[in-house]
Amino acid sequence: MDFKFNSLELDMAGNVGFDSTTSRLDDGRYSDLGDLDDASGNELFEFDTVASAVNYIRVANAATGDTPTFSMQGADTDIDFRIEPKGTGVTELYSSEAGAVGAGLSFFHDSDSPEANDIVAGIKGYGNDDGGNKTLYGQIGVVAGSVADGSELGAVVLYPAGADGSFDATPNFMVTRDSMTLTREDEGGSGMNFRFNHATTTPAAYDTIASTAYSSVNGGSSVTYGEAFTQIEDPTGGSEEGLFAWKVITDGAMASNSYAMQLTGDSLALTREDDGVAGMTMQLKQRSASPSPGDVIGGVKFVGNNSVGGNPATEYAGMGGGIVSTTDGSEEGFWGVKVMTGGAATSVLDVSGEDVSLSRPLRLKQTEQTLSGAGAVDVTSQTTNWDCNGAVAGTLADGSEGQRKFIYCGAYTGNGTLTPDNLLGFATIAFTAVGQSVLLEFRGSNWVIVGDTPCTLA
Repeated sequence: MDFKFNSLELDMAGNVGFDSTTSRLDDGRYSDLGDLDDASGNELFEFDTVASAVNYIRVANAATGDTPTFSMQGADTDIDFRIEPKGTGVTELYSSEAGAVGAGLSFFHDSDSPEANDIVAGIKGYGNDDGGNKTLYGQIGVVAGSVADGSELGAVVLYPAGADGSFDATPNFMVTRDSMTLTREDEGGSGMNFRFNHATTTPAAYDTIASTAYSSVNGGSSVTYGEAFTQIEDPTGGSEEGLFAWKVITDGAMASNSYAMQLTGDSLALTREDDGVAGMTMQLKQRSASPSPGDVIGGVKFVGNNSVGGNPATEYAGMGGGIVSTTDGSEEGFWGVKVMTGGAATSVLDVSGEDVSLSRPLRLKQTEQTLSGAGAVDVTSQTTNWDCNGAVAGTLADGSEGQRKFIYCGAYTGNGTLTPDNLLGFATIAFTAVGQSVLLEFRGSNWVIVGDTPCTLA
Protein backbone atom coordinates (compact mmCIF):
# COMPACT_ATOMS: atom_id res chain seq x y z
CA MET A 1 0.00 0.00 0.00
CA ASP A 2 1.02 3.60 -0.54
CA PHE A 3 0.43 6.01 2.35
CA LYS A 4 0.67 9.75 2.16
CA PHE A 5 0.63 11.52 5.51
CA ASN A 6 0.32 15.27 5.86
CA SER A 7 1.93 15.05 9.30
CA LEU A 8 3.90 12.28 10.94
CA GLU A 9 5.10 12.40 14.53
CA LEU A 10 7.47 9.94 16.22
CA ASP A 11 7.48 8.82 19.81
CA MET A 12 10.64 8.85 21.97
CA ALA A 13 11.70 5.45 20.54
CA GLY A 14 11.36 6.71 16.99
CA ASN A 15 8.12 4.82 16.30
CA VAL A 16 5.15 6.30 14.57
CA GLY A 17 2.45 7.30 17.03
CA PHE A 18 -0.70 5.97 15.39
CA ASP A 19 -3.47 7.52 17.44
CA SER A 20 -6.46 9.74 16.81
CA THR A 21 -4.50 12.91 17.37
CA THR A 22 -1.29 12.28 15.46
CA SER A 23 -2.27 10.17 12.42
CA ARG A 24 -3.55 11.96 9.36
CA LEU A 25 -4.19 10.18 6.04
CA ASP A 26 -4.78 12.35 2.99
CA ASP A 27 -5.40 10.77 -0.45
CA GLY A 28 -4.03 7.43 0.80
CA ARG A 29 -3.92 4.82 -1.94
CA TYR A 30 -4.70 1.18 -1.26
CA SER A 31 -3.95 -1.77 -3.45
CA ASP A 32 -6.94 -3.82 -4.65
CA LEU A 33 -8.45 -5.70 -1.67
CA GLY A 34 -6.12 -3.87 0.69
CA ASP A 35 -7.31 -3.67 4.27
CA LEU A 36 -7.08 -1.81 7.55
CA ASP A 37 -6.25 -4.01 10.53
CA ASP A 38 -6.97 -3.77 14.23
CA ALA A 39 -4.29 -3.81 16.95
CA SER A 40 -4.06 -7.62 16.67
CA GLY A 41 -3.52 -7.57 12.90
CA ASN A 42 -7.08 -8.70 12.06
CA GLU A 43 -8.95 -7.04 9.23
CA LEU A 44 -11.30 -4.18 10.08
CA PHE A 45 -12.00 -2.86 6.58
CA GLU A 46 -11.16 -4.08 3.12
CA PHE A 47 -11.02 -1.84 0.07
CA ASP A 48 -12.15 -3.16 -3.32
CA THR A 49 -10.98 -1.37 -6.43
CA VAL A 50 -13.52 -0.79 -9.25
CA ALA A 51 -12.29 0.29 -12.67
CA SER A 52 -13.01 3.94 -13.54
CA ALA A 53 -14.81 4.54 -10.24
CA VAL A 54 -16.57 7.92 -9.93
CA ASN A 55 -18.87 7.34 -6.95
CA TYR A 56 -17.74 6.91 -3.36
CA ILE A 57 -18.70 7.10 0.32
CA ARG A 58 -18.10 10.08 2.57
CA VAL A 59 -18.05 9.65 6.35
CA ALA A 60 -18.82 12.67 8.51
CA ASN A 61 -18.69 13.00 12.28
CA ALA A 62 -21.10 15.23 14.24
CA ALA A 63 -21.21 17.72 17.06
CA THR A 64 -23.22 17.14 20.24
CA GLY A 65 -26.89 16.48 19.49
CA ASP A 66 -26.33 15.83 15.79
CA THR A 67 -25.90 12.60 13.79
CA PRO A 68 -22.76 11.20 12.10
CA THR A 69 -23.41 10.29 8.47
CA PHE A 70 -22.43 8.05 5.62
CA SER A 71 -23.22 9.94 2.41
CA MET A 72 -22.97 8.94 -1.23
CA GLN A 73 -20.75 11.20 -3.32
CA GLY A 74 -19.60 11.16 -6.92
CA ALA A 75 -20.30 12.13 -10.50
CA ASP A 76 -23.76 10.52 -10.80
CA THR A 77 -26.84 12.53 -9.87
CA ASP A 78 -28.66 9.65 -8.17
CA ILE A 79 -26.56 7.16 -6.24
CA ASP A 80 -27.94 4.17 -4.31
CA PHE A 81 -26.41 2.82 -1.10
CA ARG A 82 -26.05 -0.98 -0.97
CA ILE A 83 -25.54 -3.20 2.07
CA GLU A 84 -24.67 -6.72 0.97
CA PRO A 85 -24.84 -9.53 3.57
CA LYS A 86 -22.96 -12.76 2.93
CA GLY A 87 -24.80 -15.98 2.11
CA THR A 88 -28.13 -16.11 3.95
CA GLY A 89 -27.09 -13.44 6.40
CA VAL A 90 -29.36 -10.44 7.03
CA THR A 91 -28.91 -6.76 7.79
CA GLU A 92 -29.60 -6.28 11.50
CA LEU A 93 -30.18 -3.12 13.53
CA TYR A 94 -29.17 -3.91 17.10
CA SER A 95 -29.76 -2.13 20.38
CA SER A 96 -28.66 -3.28 23.83
CA GLU A 97 -30.24 -0.38 25.66
CA ALA A 98 -32.69 -1.24 28.45
CA GLY A 99 -36.26 -0.05 28.02
CA ALA A 100 -39.37 -0.71 25.94
CA VAL A 101 -38.06 0.73 22.66
CA GLY A 102 -35.50 -1.25 20.66
CA ALA A 103 -33.51 -0.44 17.54
CA GLY A 104 -35.32 1.61 14.93
CA LEU A 105 -34.98 2.57 11.29
CA SER A 106 -35.87 6.18 10.51
CA PHE A 107 -36.42 7.83 7.13
CA PHE A 108 -36.23 11.63 6.86
CA HIS A 109 -37.28 13.47 3.70
CA ASP A 110 -35.65 16.85 4.38
CA SER A 111 -37.50 18.90 1.76
CA ASP A 112 -37.62 22.71 1.62
CA SER A 113 -40.95 22.58 -0.27
CA PRO A 114 -43.00 19.61 0.97
CA GLU A 115 -46.31 18.92 -0.78
CA ALA A 116 -49.24 16.58 -0.29
CA ASN A 117 -48.69 13.17 -1.93
CA ASP A 118 -44.91 13.43 -1.55
CA ILE A 119 -43.37 10.00 -0.99
CA VAL A 120 -41.58 10.54 2.32
CA ALA A 121 -39.94 7.11 2.41
CA GLY A 122 -40.04 3.82 0.60
CA ILE A 123 -38.75 0.27 0.53
CA LYS A 124 -38.50 -1.59 -2.77
CA GLY A 125 -38.14 -5.33 -3.27
CA TYR A 126 -36.08 -6.45 -6.28
CA GLY A 127 -35.24 -9.87 -7.62
CA ASN A 128 -34.24 -11.44 -10.89
CA ASP A 129 -36.69 -12.78 -13.44
CA ASP A 130 -35.93 -15.98 -15.36
CA GLY A 131 -34.08 -13.87 -17.94
CA GLY A 132 -31.61 -12.62 -15.34
CA ASN A 133 -33.09 -9.12 -15.33
CA LYS A 134 -33.29 -7.09 -12.14
CA THR A 135 -37.04 -6.76 -11.51
CA LEU A 136 -39.06 -4.69 -9.05
CA TYR A 137 -41.64 -7.02 -7.47
CA GLY A 138 -43.13 -4.74 -4.85
CA GLN A 139 -42.71 -1.55 -2.89
CA ILE A 140 -43.86 -0.05 0.39
CA GLY A 141 -44.02 3.68 0.89
CA VAL A 142 -45.00 6.41 3.31
CA VAL A 143 -46.94 9.24 1.67
CA ALA A 144 -47.64 12.71 3.03
CA GLY A 145 -51.41 13.23 2.90
CA SER A 146 -51.31 16.77 4.31
CA VAL A 147 -48.25 18.89 5.09
CA ALA A 148 -50.13 21.76 6.78
CA ASP A 149 -48.42 22.64 10.07
CA GLY A 150 -50.53 21.25 12.92
CA SER A 151 -52.72 19.17 10.58
CA GLU A 152 -50.19 16.76 9.12
CA LEU A 153 -51.55 13.48 7.79
CA GLY A 154 -49.75 10.43 6.44
CA ALA A 155 -50.45 7.08 4.85
CA VAL A 156 -48.59 3.80 4.43
CA VAL A 157 -49.05 2.30 0.95
CA LEU A 158 -48.19 -1.01 -0.68
CA TYR A 159 -47.72 -1.69 -4.39
CA PRO A 160 -47.20 -5.34 -5.41
CA ALA A 161 -46.35 -6.10 -9.03
CA GLY A 162 -49.16 -7.52 -11.16
CA ALA A 163 -49.09 -10.65 -13.33
CA ASP A 164 -47.59 -8.62 -16.20
CA GLY A 165 -44.95 -6.98 -13.99
CA SER A 166 -46.70 -3.61 -13.98
CA PHE A 167 -47.92 -1.51 -11.05
CA ASP A 168 -51.33 0.09 -10.53
CA ALA A 169 -51.49 3.89 -10.30
CA THR A 170 -53.54 3.55 -7.10
CA PRO A 171 -51.89 1.75 -4.17
CA ASN A 172 -53.31 -1.74 -3.69
CA PHE A 173 -53.12 -1.36 0.10
CA MET A 174 -53.30 1.93 2.00
CA VAL A 175 -53.49 2.57 5.74
CA THR A 176 -54.25 5.97 7.24
CA ARG A 177 -55.06 6.97 10.81
CA ASP A 178 -58.74 6.16 10.35
CA SER A 179 -59.04 3.67 7.49
CA MET A 180 -57.55 0.73 5.63
CA THR A 181 -58.24 0.48 1.89
CA LEU A 182 -57.71 -2.40 -0.53
CA THR A 183 -57.82 -1.49 -4.22
CA ARG A 184 -57.48 -3.44 -7.45
CA GLU A 185 -57.34 -1.64 -10.78
CA ASP A 186 -58.88 -4.19 -13.11
CA GLU A 187 -61.43 -3.85 -15.88
CA GLY A 188 -62.40 -7.51 -15.51
CA GLY A 189 -64.95 -9.14 -13.26
CA SER A 190 -62.67 -9.83 -10.29
CA GLY A 191 -62.12 -7.27 -7.55
CA MET A 192 -59.64 -7.21 -4.68
CA ASN A 193 -59.41 -10.31 -2.48
CA PHE A 194 -58.41 -10.34 1.19
CA ARG A 195 -57.51 -13.88 2.21
CA PHE A 196 -56.91 -15.57 5.58
CA ASN A 197 -55.15 -18.94 5.32
CA HIS A 198 -55.06 -21.27 8.33
CA ALA A 199 -52.37 -23.77 7.31
CA THR A 200 -52.99 -26.77 9.57
CA THR A 201 -52.53 -30.50 8.93
CA THR A 202 -55.19 -31.43 11.53
CA PRO A 203 -58.29 -29.33 10.81
CA ALA A 204 -61.20 -29.99 13.14
CA ALA A 205 -64.83 -28.90 13.40
CA TYR A 206 -65.21 -25.40 14.89
CA ASP A 207 -61.56 -24.49 14.38
CA THR A 208 -61.39 -20.72 13.94
CA ILE A 209 -59.67 -19.95 10.62
CA ALA A 210 -59.55 -16.19 11.05
CA SER A 211 -61.17 -13.42 13.05
CA THR A 212 -61.42 -9.66 13.13
CA ALA A 213 -62.08 -7.82 16.40
CA TYR A 214 -63.53 -4.31 16.68
CA SER A 215 -62.23 -2.65 19.85
CA SER A 216 -62.24 0.74 21.49
CA VAL A 217 -61.25 2.21 24.83
CA ASN A 218 -63.68 2.66 27.71
CA GLY A 219 -62.42 4.09 30.98
CA GLY A 220 -58.83 3.47 29.95
CA SER A 221 -59.40 -0.22 29.19
CA SER A 222 -59.64 -1.83 25.76
CA VAL A 223 -63.12 -3.24 25.08
CA THR A 224 -64.02 -5.53 22.17
CA TYR A 225 -67.45 -4.45 20.97
CA GLY A 226 -67.75 -6.88 18.10
CA GLU A 227 -65.99 -9.77 16.42
CA ALA A 228 -66.30 -11.38 13.01
CA PHE A 229 -64.76 -14.74 12.30
CA THR A 230 -64.83 -17.83 10.11
CA GLN A 231 -64.88 -21.37 11.46
CA ILE A 232 -64.74 -24.89 10.07
CA GLU A 233 -68.09 -26.67 10.41
CA ASP A 234 -67.05 -29.92 8.70
CA PRO A 235 -63.48 -30.61 7.45
CA THR A 236 -64.37 -33.90 5.72
CA GLY A 237 -62.71 -34.04 2.29
CA GLY A 238 -65.27 -33.50 -0.48
CA SER A 239 -67.93 -32.42 2.03
CA GLU A 240 -66.26 -29.38 3.57
CA GLU A 241 -68.55 -26.84 5.20
CA GLY A 242 -67.80 -23.54 6.89
CA LEU A 243 -69.58 -20.84 8.81
CA PHE A 244 -69.19 -17.09 9.08
CA ALA A 245 -70.34 -15.46 12.31
CA TRP A 246 -70.53 -12.20 14.19
CA LYS A 247 -70.48 -11.61 17.93
CA VAL A 248 -71.39 -8.34 19.64
CA ILE A 249 -71.08 -7.16 23.20
CA THR A 250 -74.37 -7.00 25.18
CA ASP A 251 -74.74 -5.60 28.68
CA GLY A 252 -70.96 -5.39 28.98
CA ALA A 253 -70.29 -9.03 28.09
CA MET A 254 -69.43 -10.93 24.93
CA ALA A 255 -71.38 -14.17 24.43
CA SER A 256 -68.96 -17.09 24.65
CA ASN A 257 -70.93 -19.82 22.92
CA SER A 258 -73.45 -18.15 20.63
CA TYR A 259 -73.39 -15.66 17.76
CA ALA A 260 -75.49 -12.59 17.04
CA MET A 261 -75.52 -13.72 13.41
CA GLN A 262 -74.36 -17.00 11.89
CA LEU A 263 -74.19 -17.79 8.18
CA THR A 264 -73.69 -21.34 6.87
CA GLY A 265 -74.20 -22.95 3.50
CA ASP A 266 -77.89 -23.53 4.20
CA SER A 267 -79.04 -21.06 6.83
CA LEU A 268 -78.80 -17.58 8.32
CA ALA A 269 -79.44 -17.42 12.06
CA LEU A 270 -79.91 -14.35 14.27
CA THR A 271 -79.54 -14.92 18.03
CA ARG A 272 -79.98 -12.77 21.11
CA GLU A 273 -78.88 -13.98 24.53
CA ASP A 274 -81.45 -12.36 26.81
CA ASP A 275 -83.67 -13.72 29.58
CA GLY A 276 -86.18 -10.91 29.02
CA VAL A 277 -89.24 -10.83 26.81
CA ALA A 278 -87.51 -9.14 23.84
CA GLY A 279 -85.85 -11.33 21.24
CA MET A 280 -83.60 -10.52 18.29
CA THR A 281 -84.68 -7.67 16.00
CA MET A 282 -83.59 -7.22 12.38
CA GLN A 283 -83.96 -3.62 11.22
CA LEU A 284 -83.95 -2.37 7.64
CA LYS A 285 -83.35 1.38 7.73
CA GLN A 286 -83.42 3.98 4.98
CA ARG A 287 -81.80 7.35 5.65
CA SER A 288 -83.50 9.84 3.35
CA ALA A 289 -83.44 13.64 3.40
CA SER A 290 -86.67 13.70 1.34
CA PRO A 291 -88.89 10.72 2.28
CA SER A 292 -92.04 10.46 0.18
CA PRO A 293 -95.23 8.34 0.12
CA GLY A 294 -94.62 5.21 -1.90
CA ASP A 295 -90.95 4.93 -0.92
CA VAL A 296 -89.92 1.33 -0.26
CA ILE A 297 -87.78 1.37 2.88
CA GLY A 298 -86.56 -2.22 2.74
CA GLY A 299 -87.36 -5.67 1.50
CA VAL A 300 -86.37 -9.29 1.23
CA LYS A 301 -86.18 -11.06 -2.14
CA PHE A 302 -86.11 -14.79 -2.82
CA VAL A 303 -84.11 -15.33 -6.01
CA GLY A 304 -83.26 -18.57 -7.80
CA ASN A 305 -82.55 -20.17 -11.17
CA ASN A 306 -85.10 -20.87 -13.86
CA SER A 307 -84.87 -23.66 -16.45
CA VAL A 308 -82.25 -21.73 -18.46
CA GLY A 309 -79.76 -21.83 -15.56
CA GLY A 310 -76.83 -19.47 -15.25
CA ASN A 311 -76.70 -16.97 -12.43
CA PRO A 312 -79.85 -16.98 -10.25
CA ALA A 313 -81.89 -14.11 -11.64
CA THR A 314 -85.55 -14.98 -11.08
CA GLU A 315 -87.26 -13.35 -8.13
CA TYR A 316 -89.80 -15.98 -7.14
CA ALA A 317 -91.12 -14.11 -4.11
CA GLY A 318 -90.46 -10.98 -2.15
CA MET A 319 -91.76 -8.83 0.67
CA GLY A 320 -91.16 -5.27 1.65
CA GLY A 321 -92.31 -2.30 3.66
CA GLY A 322 -92.58 1.36 2.91
CA ILE A 323 -94.21 4.72 3.42
CA VAL A 324 -97.86 5.75 3.05
CA SER A 325 -97.56 9.11 4.84
CA THR A 326 -94.53 10.98 6.17
CA THR A 327 -96.46 13.68 8.07
CA ASP A 328 -94.89 14.15 11.49
CA GLY A 329 -97.15 12.67 14.14
CA SER A 330 -99.38 10.99 11.53
CA GLU A 331 -96.93 8.65 9.83
CA GLU A 332 -98.38 5.60 8.07
CA GLY A 333 -96.69 2.62 6.50
CA PHE A 334 -97.42 -0.44 4.39
CA TRP A 335 -96.15 -4.00 4.10
CA GLY A 336 -96.69 -6.30 1.17
CA VAL A 337 -95.93 -9.71 -0.27
CA LYS A 338 -95.56 -10.58 -3.95
CA VAL A 339 -94.96 -13.88 -5.74
CA MET A 340 -94.09 -14.92 -9.27
CA THR A 341 -97.22 -16.04 -11.15
CA GLY A 342 -97.18 -16.92 -14.85
CA GLY A 343 -93.73 -15.38 -15.22
CA ALA A 344 -94.75 -12.05 -13.71
CA ALA A 345 -94.42 -10.65 -10.19
CA THR A 346 -97.87 -10.35 -8.63
CA SER A 347 -98.85 -8.62 -5.40
CA VAL A 348 -100.87 -11.07 -3.28
CA LEU A 349 -100.98 -9.39 0.15
CA ASP A 350 -101.00 -5.70 1.13
CA VAL A 351 -101.24 -4.55 4.73
CA SER A 352 -101.73 -0.96 5.86
CA GLY A 353 -103.06 0.73 8.97
CA GLU A 354 -106.55 0.72 7.47
CA ASP A 355 -107.01 -2.69 5.86
CA VAL A 356 -105.58 -6.01 4.74
CA SER A 357 -105.96 -6.75 1.04
CA LEU A 358 -105.71 -10.21 -0.56
CA SER A 359 -105.61 -10.58 -4.35
CA ARG A 360 -105.93 -14.37 -4.20
CA PRO A 361 -108.50 -16.65 -2.50
CA LEU A 362 -107.86 -17.33 1.19
CA ARG A 363 -107.68 -21.04 1.87
CA LEU A 364 -107.77 -22.35 5.41
CA LYS A 365 -105.71 -25.53 5.30
CA GLN A 366 -106.01 -26.41 8.95
CA THR A 367 -107.40 -29.93 9.52
CA GLU A 368 -111.10 -29.65 10.29
CA GLN A 369 -112.86 -31.36 13.19
CA THR A 370 -115.18 -34.21 12.26
CA LEU A 371 -117.94 -34.63 14.86
CA SER A 372 -120.24 -37.65 14.51
CA GLY A 373 -123.40 -37.48 16.56
CA ALA A 374 -123.62 -35.75 19.93
CA GLY A 375 -120.56 -34.08 21.40
CA ALA A 376 -118.54 -30.90 21.82
CA VAL A 377 -117.66 -28.67 18.91
CA ASP A 378 -113.99 -27.73 19.57
CA VAL A 379 -112.55 -24.25 19.70
CA THR A 380 -109.09 -25.25 18.41
CA SER A 381 -109.93 -25.84 14.73
CA GLN A 382 -111.46 -23.27 12.41
CA THR A 383 -113.97 -25.67 10.86
CA THR A 384 -116.18 -28.46 12.19
CA ASN A 385 -117.97 -30.99 9.95
CA TRP A 386 -120.96 -32.20 12.00
CA ASP A 387 -122.60 -35.52 11.10
CA CYS A 388 -126.13 -35.08 12.46
CA ASN A 389 -127.01 -38.77 12.51
CA GLY A 390 -130.33 -38.50 14.34
CA ALA A 391 -131.66 -36.07 16.90
CA VAL A 392 -128.33 -35.09 18.48
CA ALA A 393 -127.11 -32.29 20.72
CA GLY A 394 -123.83 -30.39 20.52
CA THR A 395 -122.08 -27.90 22.77
CA LEU A 396 -119.64 -25.03 22.09
CA ALA A 397 -117.39 -23.46 24.75
CA ASP A 398 -116.35 -19.80 24.76
CA GLY A 399 -113.58 -18.85 22.35
CA SER A 400 -110.90 -16.12 22.40
CA GLU A 401 -111.41 -12.53 21.33
CA GLY A 402 -111.77 -12.22 17.54
CA GLN A 403 -111.77 -15.98 16.96
CA ARG A 404 -113.95 -17.27 14.13
CA LYS A 405 -115.62 -20.67 13.96
CA PHE A 406 -117.32 -22.26 10.92
CA ILE A 407 -119.71 -25.21 11.44
CA TYR A 408 -121.56 -27.09 8.72
CA CYS A 409 -123.84 -30.14 8.52
CA GLY A 410 -121.96 -32.68 6.42
CA ALA A 411 -124.49 -35.51 6.82
CA TYR A 412 -128.08 -35.54 8.06
CA THR A 413 -130.49 -38.15 9.37
CA GLY A 414 -132.00 -36.02 12.15
CA ASN A 415 -131.84 -32.53 13.60
CA GLY A 416 -128.64 -31.44 15.30
CA THR A 417 -129.06 -28.76 17.96
CA LEU A 418 -125.99 -26.72 18.98
CA THR A 419 -126.07 -24.91 22.34
CA PRO A 420 -123.10 -22.51 22.79
CA ASP A 421 -122.19 -21.51 26.34
CA ASN A 422 -122.84 -17.88 25.39
CA LEU A 423 -124.60 -16.85 22.14
CA LEU A 424 -125.56 -13.22 21.63
CA GLY A 425 -129.35 -12.85 21.07
CA PHE A 426 -130.10 -16.55 20.87
CA ALA A 427 -129.71 -19.77 22.82
CA THR A 428 -129.53 -22.52 20.19
CA ILE A 429 -128.69 -23.14 16.53
CA ALA A 430 -130.47 -26.10 14.85
CA PHE A 431 -129.23 -27.84 11.67
CA THR A 432 -132.24 -29.34 9.87
CA ALA A 433 -130.74 -30.28 6.48
CA VAL A 434 -127.44 -31.33 4.97
CA GLY A 435 -125.37 -28.35 3.80
CA GLN A 436 -126.65 -25.90 6.40
CA SER A 437 -123.87 -23.88 8.05
CA VAL A 438 -123.15 -21.06 10.46
CA LEU A 439 -120.18 -18.67 10.85
CA LEU A 440 -119.54 -17.37 14.36
CA GLU A 441 -117.10 -14.81 15.81
CA PHE A 442 -116.30 -14.45 19.50
CA ARG A 443 -116.65 -10.89 20.75
CA GLY A 444 -116.37 -9.81 24.37
CA SER A 445 -117.96 -12.74 26.19
CA ASN A 446 -120.32 -14.07 23.49
CA TRP A 447 -120.35 -15.88 20.20
CA VAL A 448 -121.89 -13.60 17.53
CA ILE A 449 -123.60 -15.00 14.42
CA VAL A 450 -121.86 -13.54 11.36
CA GLY A 451 -123.98 -15.52 8.89
CA ASP A 452 -125.88 -18.79 8.38
CA THR A 453 -127.47 -20.80 5.50
CA PRO A 454 -130.23 -21.02 6.89
CA CYS A 455 -130.23 -22.67 10.27
CA THR A 456 -133.03 -22.44 12.82
CA LEU A 457 -132.20 -19.92 15.54
CA ALA A 458 -134.00 -19.97 18.86
